[in-house]
Amino acid sequence: MISSPINSELLAQYCNAISDTDVKDAFRYLIGLAVTNQEYIFITKNEGEEHGMDICWTDTNIRPYSVMIENNSLIFYIRHSHTPPFSSFKKEKIKKNFDITEDEFVTDEIKFKIRNLQQAIKVCEILF
Repeated sequence: MISSPINSELLAQYCNAISDTDVKDAFRYLIGLAVTNQEYIFITKNEGEEHGMDICWTDTNIRPYSVMIENNSLIFYIRHSHTPPFSSFKKEKIKKNFDITEDEFVTDEIKFKIRNLQQAIKVCEILF
């Protein structure tokens, strides 16, 4: 669920910032997950040039996942230290399905691009 009243103008602004139809479909799918999932809270971010959502467990302020809009793709972040159920099995499934970027200076985080609806569905099947 979304943490505060849905700011439809902000979500429309995010959607309009994405010109690629496939990426827009993926973003809309993730918004649908945000509205209907009771296990997580989705917090919209609008900080300067950063547009996206943090994904938290409903009973904590821990943010194991984030989705950011960047250059007509969605960047999905997974923070290992905040994700105890993030097993090596899930990590291997993510690595098998996505081109992972790991920062040598941020050892507890991986990120990857979501470019279409099928990839958005796949990451949700693996993680949620």
